[in-house]
Amino acid sequence: MSEELFHTEDMTIEDFLSGATAYEIADNALKRVLVKRKIAFGTMVSELTERQLDLATADIYMWCASTPSSKNDTED
Repeated sequence: MSEELFHTEDMTIEDFLSGATAYEIADNALKRVLVKRKIAFGTMVSELTERQLDLATADIYMWCASTPSSKNDTED
């Protein structure tokens, strides 16, 4: 089975990763993930394998988990 994904509506990897979470992804974090995964800026999602998308998305989730939230839900 091929790992190629076929999408009816294509988007860039930057848009795909930015939409993966409600966090606002810092540009430098996004660039770091793309460089680490050897994905060129502006690459269309349809050109990537499911594995590449999953690993890049996991990297974004890891960044989110290690980033302090600006919202404070605690009560005194």
